[in-house]
Amino acid sequence: PVQSSKIAKSPSKFHKRLQHMEKKKEKWNNALKREKEYLYDEALRFKKEKNSKTTENRKLGARVRYLEKEVKKRDSMIQELMQKPLQYPAYTSPNTQSKQTMEALQRSIESNI
Repeated sequence: PVQSSKIAKSPSKFHKRLQHMEKKKEKWNNALKREKEYLYDEALRFKKEKNSKTTENRKLGARVRYLEKEVKKRDSMIQELMQKPLQYPAYTSPNTQSKQTMEALQRSIESNI
């Protein structure tokens, strides 16, 4: 009877080992849960970054297309002005009014470039 009470009170080596393995398993499970959460958060963060970069690239592309269109307009306007014969008498008349007109025209052309 004394021996049986000793056995009941103190767990065997097998039970101790089993408890230890269960604790280890629980630690591993917790570590795996933390790793899964971390990877999930990282995946979400990367997805958000990708979406924001895609949106930013789309906006930049639209801006580039708009600016290219403006440059083409400006270039075509310059070509038209170069091809048209000048209708201003300011180039042939030596008076001061015509010089001012010529200077104003040059300034406007330079500001458009």
